[in-house]
Amino acid sequence: MSKETTFMHAHPSEKSPTVSTAARVYRYVATAVLAMLFFAGCTQGTTGIFADIEQEVKVRTNNLVDNTFVAGVARANVDGTERYYAVAGTKLFSRDVDGNDWSGAGAPSSRPVVQYVASINGTELYAVFRESEKDNYGLYKLDDGSWNLVFDPGDQDAGQPEVD
Repeated sequence: MSKETTFMHAHPSEKSPTVSTAARVYRYVATAVLAMLFFAGCTQGTTGIFADIEQEVKVRTNNLVDNTFVAGVARANVDGTERYYAVAGTKLFSRDVDGNDWSGAGAPSSRPVVQYVASINGTELYAVFRESEKDNYGLYKLDDGSWNLVFDPGDQDAGQPEVD
């Protein structure tokens, strides 16, 4: 026969529930096991997870425009240098494949806003640039560090773009 514990209630007409000693021991053991699992799960190696968070280190920096949408990325070997080109916001940025620092890749002065970038065969880089507030846009190719107009849809005599 097991011992029982009676709980007192504020109202005498309510039946008092009883909890056996074995049930109380089971609850204590289950709580202790859950606590051990919780704290054991929060460790990694010799330090706890909270110590690791406190010692958090920034892994990699990025100097692209903060809080901006990257609309496209291309990889091309233009002028003998393997680079990534990224459309971030309204600008075109580039960096060496092995590098970490992004820099502006320039734009035609008449059309400073970039919309798309693409690489063909990994050696040619094309981009679509437009005016700031207008639909006036054109397809450009990067040659020797400068953007050369390949196709201007506003030029009625231009015909189809010529792509090497």
